[in-house]
Amino acid sequence: MHTDWQNYLIQAGAIIAHGRVVDFDTEHKAAQRKADNIICDLSHYTLLAVQGDDKVKFLQGQFTNDVAKVDDLHSQLNALCNNKGRMLANFRVFSSDGTIFITLPQELAEATLGRLQQYVLRSQVAMGDVSDALLSIGVSGQQAAAALSEHLGTLPADTDEVAQFETAIVIRCAGDNRFELYATPEHMPTHWQALAASASAVAADDWELLNIRAGIPVITAATSEAFVPQMANLELINGVSFTKGCYTGQEIVARMHYLGKLKKRMYRISIDSNKVPAAGEKLSEASATATQDVGTIVSAQLAETGKVEALAVIQNSYVKAGQLKLGSPDGADVTVLELPYSLESAAQATRQKQ
Repeated sequence: MHTDWQNYLIQAGAIIAHGRVVDFDTEHKAAQRKADNIICDLSHYTLLAVQGDDKVKFLQGQFTNDVAKVDDLHSQLNALCNNKGRMLANFRVFSSDGTIFITLPQELAEATLGRLQQYVLRSQVAMGDVSDALLSIGVSGQQAAAALSEHLGTLPADTDEVAQFETAIVIRCAGDNRFELYATPEHMPTHWQALAASASAVAADDWELLNIRAGIPVITAATSEAFVPQMANLELINGVSFTKGCYTGQEIVARMHYLGKLKKRMYRISIDSNKVPAAGEKLSEASATATQDVGTIVSAQLAETGKVEALAVIQNSYVKAGQLKLGSPDGADVTVLELPYSLESAAQATRQKQ
C-alpha cells in the first residue's frame, strides 16, 4: 500500500493489516450516520500495467476474453488459465491512454505477473506492478451514482463501462449501484474526502461481500487451478469469449462449452454459522457416511444477518437433491440463494450468440 495513502486512511480511522483495511476505529464508526452509501479502499487488489506495441496481441494469446474489445470506455472481466483450462487467476481488464491495466488480488499478483512474463519472448511488451502509482477505491449504495456524478460528471451507464475524467477513472461494476474509482496518490485523498461526506467507510471484507452478492468470483491462492471458467460462471458475466481465437487452455474451455455438460456450477449460498470458512473449504451432504467432495468454497464473508454468505462451486445434482453441509455431514447447514443472473437462461443465451 502506498505509504502516504496508508497514512491518510489511518488518519481517517482505518485499521490496516498486511496492506488491507480490516476495520475502522470505534470513534470513527460511531460518528457515521450515512448508511445509504459505502466507500472502501481497494488496496487489497494489485494493479498491473501492460504497455508496448504488441500488448493486445500478446494478451489475446493468454486471456479468456477478447482483449481487443477493451478500450477507454469498455472494461471486461477476464481470466488466465493453465494448459488444462483451469483458472490461475481472474481479474478486471481496462484501458487508459494506451496502457492496459489488470486488477487482481494481491496474493496472486506476483505469480500472475511472473507467468505472463514467461511468454513475452520477442513481443514488444512491458509490464509491471503500478499499484503505488494508481490507487483504487470502491463506492456503492443507493446514492452512490448521484454522489459520484456530482463530484466528477457523467458516469458510465452499463456494467463494465468506463468513464475517463481528468483526475480519475470510474468503472461501473456488477451489483447494486457499484463503482470502482482509480486515481493517483496526489488526487485520491480529494476524491475520498468528497465521497466520504455521504458514505460510510468500510473494510475490505464488506466490498468482497458485495462481490459475492453480485455473483462475481474472486479466485485466490487457495482456489487457483481449481476451476475451469464455466464452473465459476465466468462466461455468464462477460469473462469469456468463444470467438476470439486461441489462448492457453482454450481448447478445453471451448470443448466444455460446445460439447460438455457442466456437472458443477458456482452458486450463492448461506451458511448457518458465524464462522467464516476459508476459500477452498469443502461442502458435504447430510446423508453421506463420510465427507464427500460435493462442493468448494470460492469466497465467503460474514453478513449483517450474523450468518455467512458465500460463493461455492457445487455439483449440480446435490444442489437439486441434497441437504448441503459445510465440511462434514454434521456441519453447519447450507442454503442455496438466488444469484442476480440465471444460470440456465444465461448459458443458453451465450450459446445462441456464438
